[in-house]
Order: sequence, then structure tokens, then C-alpha cells
Amino acid sequence: MSVDSLDPERFREITGADRLHRVMAGVEEALAAGIPSVKVNAVLLRGMEDAELGRFLSWTERTPLTVRFIELMQTGDNGALFDRARLPASEVREKLERLGWRRLPRDPGDGPATNYGHGGHAGRVGLISAYAEGFCDSCNRLRVSSVGDLKLCLFGGGEVSLRPLLREGCREALMDLVEAAVAGKPAGHELRAGRCGPTANLAMTGG
Repeated sequence: MSVDSLDPERFREITGADRLHRVMAGVEEALAAGIPSVKVNAVLLRGMEDAELGRFLSWTERTPLTVRFIELMQTGDNGALFDRARLPASEVREKLERLGWRRLPRDPGDGPATNYGHGGHAGRVGLISAYAEGFCDSCNRLRVSSVGDLKLCLFGGGEVSLRPLLREGCREALMDLVEAAVAGKPAGHELRAGRCGPTANLAMTGG
């Protein structure tokens, strides 16, 4: 679930809606239902300084969830916002380490996040640092668009159309095509060079 701020006014400013109380109620219901891994995503933006970070860390002290801070990524339509509001994940990592948070052993369910734990906290903190050196090394993400195109990287081109084989139900040929596409996948994106590929915005691709 996305919770970009625990301050109601800042949440309204970021999302355009005064609904923090509803989102928080949903998080509490997920925890009460016994869902074993509740993850909350927050995009790192300037203004998420010590006070905001402190609110999230206090939340993990008493609540067994993972707050994942996601580094703002440049897309085709957010250049001005990116230049103005980007908060590097490295700055947050340094603050966490100063506060006694330590990197946890990697788990298969971590996805793109590097997780940190603290002895006095029931929950964890994750950092998704798209601009960090080596971020792409452990990438295991593929996406298929609503029109049947296989997207190998959010910020790369070279989409592969799966539509013909999906229509024909050619399972073996489809598997071979996907395997060949993955084998030829570039080693990483070019975000650090300021190139975000054909991605106009992340909403156009989805999860």
C-alpha cells in the first residue's frame, strides 16, 4: 500500500485527496487479518526530512510491517519535479545507520528492496535505491502490458510482442520467446545518465 506521508496535510498535498485516515484504516485491517507481510511504500521527496522520517520509524517500532522508501525515478514527464524534489536514498541510508539500523540478510521476498532492522522495532525499513550502483544486478522483474507486450525493464525499450503466441495458445513457443528475450536483456537501465527510455510515466505500465 502507498502511504507517502503520515502527516495528513502533506498526504493531501502529495496525493490530492484528504484520505490518510482511510489508508491507515486499511493498513490496520490488513495487519489484523494476519497477512504475514504488510508492505507500505513511500516515495522519497524533499521535505521528508527528520520529522517525517521519524514518524515512519516510530510506526515500525510498534507495528510489524515494512516501510519501503522508494527513490524518485525520472520519467519522460516529471523532469521538473525530479530536479526539484528528488531525495537520494543514500541520504536516508546514512540517517538510518546513524540511528542504529542495520542491513538484514537478503530474503527471496525482498524484491528490489534492501531491508534494515533495528533491535527495538517490531517492523522493518526497506530502501529501493534505483540510482545505486549495482541496483539492477539482482533484478527479477518482468512486466506484460495490457496489450500483450513483454517489458523487460521499466526504463528500457525493446518490448517484445507476445500477442500472436498468446492468441494461438502456443505454450512452448511462448516460453522459448520469453527465455530468449530475458537472455538478451540489457545489464541495467541508464537512469544515472539521465536516460529513462520510452517511459512517459510509471502509471502507463503498472505493476
